[in-house]
Amino acid sequence: MQDLYTGKPGSVVVKLPRLVLVVLLAAAASAQQLTDWDLLRLVAESERQAIERARKRDIDYRRRLLAERFNTLLEALSQFSEAYNRGQGNVWPASRARAVRKAWADIEKCEGFRK
Repeated sequence: MQDLYTGKPGSVVVKLPRLVLVVLLAAAASAQQLTDWDLLRLVAESERQAIERARKRDIDYRRRLLAERFNTLLEALSQFSEAYNRGQGNVWPASRARAVRKAWADIEKCEGFRK
């Protein structure tokens, strides 16, 4: 599913349709004698909080993705070094080198990696 804040895969935001939110807040307003201005302020605050939660979930998703890709790179480097050392430096483990290259390319694809 896509994040409604960024439109990218990751966390999902459950967003009530505006009409449902307004009706719920209007019912609460009538019970508490809130003015139209108070109701509008509540709707705006609710939307602001939803956007902030979505932004935080998106940041957490990106951090997790970078950590997973970094761990993949470390594993690929470890496997490469083991294969290289096993050959006592006389054998170049091409498949392991390709895995390292791919893991590095995946890290570079992470948004914000070079910022």
